[in-house]
Amino acid sequence: ELEGIGTYAVASLMLVANPDFGVEEGIEDLISRYESGEMSQFAGQVQGSFYHVVSLFLRENMNIPWETYVGYDGNGPATESVVSGENPAGVSSAAATVSFTDDDRLDVLATLASFGDPAYPDAPAITDLGYDNIDFLTGLTRCMWAPPGTPDDVLDELTGALEGMVNSDEMQQYADEQGVNLQYNGREFANNALDDVIQEVPANLDMDAIREQALD
Repeated sequence: ELEGIGTYAVASLMLVANPDFGVEEGIEDLISRYESGEMSQFAGQVQGSFYHVVSLFLRENMNIPWETYVGYDGNGPATESVVSGENPAGVSSAAATVSFTDDDRLDVLATLASFGDPAYPDAPAITDLGYDNIDFLTGLTRCMWAPPGTPDDVLDELTGALEGMVNSDEMQQYADEQGVNLQYNGREFANNALDDVIQEVPANLDMDAIREQALD
């Protein structure tokens, strides 16, 4: 029932690992480490979070057979747990990983969206590695919405302000420096993005099973 204002950025989730484990051959190597029992834990945000859902999808649909999901109150602490070696691997975002990959304390094995991420132009997308496109789940579209019933003139003003901000020289320079993919789209795009999530996620995931696992 929300009213779309627009979108301001797109981003991909990352599959990351601690360099001390030497996962040098990408996802297949990671899978073999979990299968052998060398690795068992997998890190992300708290149980029931978006990152937990993605992690469950990776286990069930990409056969990354982690045994124990370790959830944290925030993407930063989850990523730091992989950097410290508390967990061997996990799911993170570009914003949370850049400060650790700059000095080789964290390995990015792949971007989990087909369009990659400007912060990691050399990291393969999972579709480049032969896996299915799962952008509906791992391609983040940063949107803004307003409450139901917000007048059109107010929505138009907010949309105009958002477009001006995203496309400003100052913000585009910031995006280039930080490796952020700023991208403006209007009201209809934001509404469609929300509709797509509501339809595609339940169609592709067993939500009842995920709820049960999140409560375990």
